[in-house]
Amino acid sequence: MTFAGFPLMLGGEELRLLPGRGAWWPAGETLFVADLHWGKEATLRQRAAMPVPDLTHTELARLERLIEQTACRYLVLLGDLVHSSAWRSEAVMSQVSAWRHRVGQRFPKLDLRLIEGNHDQRSGGLPSEWGLTRLAPPVQIGPFVCAHYPEAAQPGPGLAGHLHPRIDLRSGPDRLRLPCFWLRGEQLTLPAFAWFASHSAITREPGDRVFAIGDDEVLELAHDAGEGRGRPNGRRGARRRSIPSIGNDAGDSAG
Repeated sequence: MTFAGFPLMLGGEELRLLPGRGAWWPAGETLFVADLHWGKEATLRQRAAMPVPDLTHTELARLERLIEQTACRYLVLLGDLVHSSAWRSEAVMSQVSAWRHRVGQRFPKLDLRLIEGNHDQRSGGLPSEWGLTRLAPPVQIGPFVCAHYPEAAQPGPGLAGHLHPRIDLRSGPDRLRLPCFWLRGEQLTLPAFAWFASHSAITREPGDRVFAIGDDEVLELAHDAGEGRGRPNGRRGARRRSIPSIGNDAGDSAG
């Protein structure tokens, strides 16, 4: 597919699954992304002395490109915007602050909403100048129940992240690992947006649909595609909460 993305009907609405690792809801002018993990490289450098490069600038440019391409009015972050308290390093802070200022000038009507993930909850408060609304999951946005953990995005149709799903394909001695969108029932799990995030192999069950991400396209994989074993969809013990409803009409607040 081109930038238009792979069309997927969910909850009576059309989503576009984008090769940039976002899900675009045209009717709601909403772009969903999950697991950006800003500051992960800084965490590895500080806590594990790993000589990893800082990809913050690249990640911010990728996100800005999706905002520009979709002309979204709402950007919904499905948890784990930051990786740890290391996001407060000068290198990360300065880049994100400059990016947020630039994006605010380019897209003054853009509304940013963070639905908290486990990393966000243990990483402390975020700067007010980032201009985002922080929400406890699950949150109703249009027809979609949105959360970080897939099992919290219920009853469906739900959108979530957390699992960093990938599909492992095999053909003889050849192996290919691709991040993917994973639909089980009415629960769509998004891939991790962060390039540096590790992805975990999934195990497809009958009825599951898997959409693999290539360099510039999203393709649905046939059920007979060779694949390895992975993890089930969900995580035990996630806390369920009542679902606040967030409207996407022009007069709605982000509260």
